[in-house]
Amino acid sequence: MCSDHKAVFLVGPMGAGKSTIGRQLSQRFEGGFVDLDNYIVKVAGKSIPDIFEQDGEAYFRQLEHDCLEAILTGVSTRLTQEQIPNPLPAIVAGGGGVAMREDNRKLISDHSLCIYLYLDVDKQYERVNGDSNRPMIKVDDVKERLKNLFASRDPQYREIANIVLDSSGSLKDLVRRTVHSIKIRKLPGLKLKKNNEQTN
Repeated sequence: MCSDHKAVFLVGPMGAGKSTIGRQLSQRFEGGFVDLDNYIVKVAGKSIPDIFEQDGEAYFRQLEHDCLEAILTGVSTRLTQEQIPNPLPAIVAGGGGVAMREDNRKLISDHSLCIYLYLDVDKQYERVNGDSNRPMIKVDDVKERLKNLFASRDPQYREIANIVLDSSGSLKDLVRRTVHSIKIRKLPGLKLKKNNEQTN
């Protein structure tokens, strides 16, 4: 239905700022923004910690795939038409584990300009330690879990990334660099809002 749709898709580890940057980008570009995790919560009718606890990670990952397919392509074998955004979003922030599945990576590669917001483990730990809404780090040794997740996921992010940006600096600078990176790619159909046409 929407095979020619191309979104800007943000990937990266927990704490990289994907949702924050996504919201900032949606203020500068036309087309709307979807946070994949928030969309999953809306479809499931329960929080992500509750999904993990009640249904398990395997169920969550399948639901994540179904939701990803819906917001990038406009079609889904499992979601109803009413659950699919219309129009499809121009900006999408993925969850930290969205690139784990090969079929997810293909969807992201085929239907988006993928930006990897890189953040080293020490910075991740500073930003997410103590966050009870992140079931993947509901463990005794949070830093060790972050190291293990990063070791497995960093190559997956890099496999699909068109652009890699370090997200350890200020939000203002990261937004500026992200907008500039998108503008020089001249993504078809993605337009700056009128009041942002002269800005970086």
